Amino acid sequence: PNCDQGTQAGQIAWNGIDDPDGVHCRFCGHQYPSEKYPMDRVLRFKNRRGEEVEWRYYESPDGEPHYFDARARYERKAYVGRLVQDLADLYVVTGEDRYADAGAQLLYHISQRYAGWCFVLDRVTGKDGPMPDAEPPYEYWGGIWSRWFYGDAPAHVALAYDRLYESGAFERLGAQLGLDVKQAIEQDMLHASIEFLRTYKEYYGNMSPIIYRSLIEYGRILNEPDYVHDGIQRAADLLRNEFFFDGMWQEGSGAYHRQTIGLLSNVFTAARGYSDPPGYSHPDTGVRFDNLDMETDLPFTRKAIAAVSVLAFPDGKAVAIHDDWAGSGRKPTERNTPELLSGMGHARLARGEDATAMQAHLHFSGGYGHQHADNLSLVLWAKGRELLSDIGYTHSAWRTWTTRTPAHNTVTVNVTDQVSRGTGGNLTLYAPVSDDLQVVEAQALVAYPDVASEYRRRIMVVGVSPADAYVLDIFRVAGGTRHDYVLHGSADDDQTATLSLPTEPLAGSLLGPDAVVRLPRGESDSGEFPDGISPAYAFIKDLQKAETEDDWSIQFAMADDPEIQLRTTVLSQPDTTLYQVMSPSIRRAKENDAELDKYYMPGVIARRDGADGLASVYVAIHEPYVGRRFVQSVTSLLQPPDGDVAAPVALAVAHEAGTDYIMSSPPEGGAEMSVQIAGEEFTCDGRLGILRLRDGQPIMAYLCDGTTLRYGDFSMQTDTPSFSGKILGVQRDEAAGRFAFVVDGQLPSGDVMAGQWVIVTHGDGTTHGYEIAGAELQGDGSILHLADDPGFTLADDGTTQFLYFPRNTIEGDNSFRINSQILLKVE
Repeated sequence: PNCDQGTQAGQIAWNGIDDPDGVHCRFCGHQYPSEKYPMDRVLRFKNRRGEEVEWRYYESPDGEPHYFDARARYERKAYVGRLVQDLADLYVVTGEDRYADAGAQLLYHISQRYAGWCFVLDRVTGKDGPMPDAEPPYEYWGGIWSRWFYGDAPAHVALAYDRLYESGAFERLGAQLGLDVKQAIEQDMLHASIEFLRTYKEYYGNMSPIIYRSLIEYGRILNEPDYVHDGIQRAADLLRNEFFFDGMWQEGSGAYHRQTIGLLSNVFTAARGYSDPPGYSHPDTGVRFDNLDMETDLPFTRKAIAAVSVLAFPDGKAVAIHDDWAGSGRKPTERNTPELLSGMGHARLARGEDATAMQAHLHFSGGYGHQHADNLSLVLWAKGRELLSDIGYTHSAWRTWTTRTPAHNTVTVNVTDQVSRGTGGNLTLYAPVSDDLQVVEAQALVAYPDVASEYRRRIMVVGVSPADAYVLDIFRVAGGTRHDYVLHGSADDDQTATLSLPTEPLAGSLLGPDAVVRLPRGESDSGEFPDGISPAYAFIKDLQKAETEDDWSIQFAMADDPEIQLRTTVLSQPDTTLYQVMSPSIRRAKENDAELDKYYMPGVIARRDGADGLASVYVAIHEPYVGRRFVQSVTSLLQPPDGDVAAPVALAVAHEAGTDYIMSSPPEGGAEMSVQIAGEEFTCDGRLGILRLRDGQPIMAYLCDGTTLRYGDFSMQTDTPSFSGKILGVQRDEAAGRFAFVVDGQLPSGDVMAGQWVIVTHGDGTTHGYEIAGAELQGDGSILHLADDPGFTLADDGTTQFLYFPRNTIEGDNSFRINSQILLKVE
């Protein structure tokens, strides 16, 4: 209570064994209790053994109790738990009875104290404290051993008991006390700890593997195979039920994925080599284990361990999607390649290595816990830096800013946050054609249900040289009366930002002059904001305003290395208002509420207003470079698509290697587009067409999902723009790693389509993408072999059953589409 630094009650630290009764603030250093904060209040109650106990505390003016003594006791409890294992380990190493006797005495003492400890409620928010009358079902936030029940069967006491079991120390102590010490420790603490855990329902959460490990370790030590089977079955169920088929943890957060997988790895280690007692099979399942190896027996484990590597930048830092910490210290990516997490809903376009490495991420996942309102957000990393950031996780007072839609590089509709809970966006195109050409598109109408009739983003990485590439970004949105296209710079480093247009300062905030605002003072404080508008707008400051109907650009430069820059050029749309802004970067405050208002990042908001049903098509080129620009100009080849969200987009990007002429069709494709280039007609009927000219001659051309691309005497043609049809069956052999769709229609046989991606649309309209391994003809249809498990099967009645999270059942047919891909390079 002495200062406002830190977050989530994390200010208090134990003074250590030399001052075991004291605690202090890790920020201001104040020692508790103190004359200023005396523990002059007393809570008296009877513990679980019926003994009278006292908890002393200081009560702050707002009525919140501060249990300084209890915090010190909690830390001492953890300390002696570790100490008893240290004594047991010393005995194992030295064989000296003095360590065994000391360990046995301490372990027995702990077990008898444990029998009297009461349940303690320890919520993140609200009043905490002992609950002496607590009975099952216990509160979620609390425990007996631990502040959270997941840790209520700690490994160190069980392992200490196991290592001292044959030492004779328990028998020597029992002779002194006149009782069976082993039985007392087992019944009063070890079995009691497991039975306490088993009073809780199975949450299948990111902390649950701690319980599974406890069940297995305690079961092995106490010779209770039922405990072991319980832990193993729960772990297997967690893998199957709570991970997407692509291997990602269902919360869509890299941090919680790593946490869950890390804890599961401890489970696998605890179970490795386990065999049931001779003749034992579990009475309910009939299962018997011999020399168990869960990682081998559950091959999905390897996929789950590897999946999170997609959410890592080339330098090893996390792509801070949803509640993920953006810190460093992780292993750099081994291969900087394009990747798709189709189950979760996230695509990474990537090229280059080391100094030339680049990544552009398109995020379109759903929300199942720890999510942000961030559908179709863009994250860009290049030239060794994160250039367009997603802030990620925080427990600070301004957490509400970080989770809201305007805090992300996406489009906010009607100044309200996206719906973030439930199913995510739909993948509509994924084509990692080469190192120099990669494209992904997703649609997320779920972000603004009953408001948006279109909400779709296509990003494409186009290589210009081994060192440089630009990103084409097309965001189509229709619905509502206001669209805010938002870009934020780096959350890690100071940047300057320069808008290409003259601006005027705008007083106040984007909430309006009469808005009543109180920013939150803590993570659990909601603050005060106007109704009907995202609270995020209250955090944005230093507004500079400009209005334009022309192309515009913004230039971001690193303050510590101005040579590293990002220039974003945006094509014109009528009635566009630009706001150059500063917004909280959060990360550099390092979870200290008192530092939050010191760190901001530059950004821009491109706002369009109109009648209900407003349509906007934001077309941008993001150009990261060092020292000298490689893009010379960006020019629209068609009139701005005012009012028509499905209008084709055509532009020319002139750069050091030539000029790229790009045509992007309406989402459904099929309509021929045509523009004049230097007196010659350039036509394309695909969803995407690219022509690169140098000195007037074609040197590269690409056609996606079309039949014809033509320029003067140059043409590319194919008879089939795509392959589509119905999925009649799913073949799955998990043990052999073979998966396939049985489809109607004739597909090219062999490995002609290997490496391409098939988009499957399920009966409810949701989509997923799967890499193709090859195809073979079968009667009037084909077998489409897949590179990985599609994660679903078809029931006899034709319904689709997903085998991994969210394990939903979908009625209706599954259709597929494989887009044609033609790439031609002359040089």
